[in-house]
Amino acid sequence: MDRYLAVDRIENGLAVCYDDNKQRYDIPLCDVDLTEAIKEGDVLKILENGTLLPDREEKQRRQRANLELMRQLMEH
Repeated sequence: MDRYLAVDRIENGLAVCYDDNKQRYDIPLCDVDLTEAIKEGDVLKILENGTLLPDREEKQRRQRANLELMRQLMEH
């Protein structure tokens, strides 16, 4: 099963992240394999070797799921 961290915010050179169990991780930005800068709302995939990579597809999947949930809540 894939593991992910959601970037809550960037502060003092750290990506403050939470996993799906709401556990907090303060990740030094230098520990993330960046092809571009990460920002609040991004999703990082944890590879088997511990490497963290931005996962744009998972971010988009989560955004779509959140929009669908909001749509359902607004209908009731």
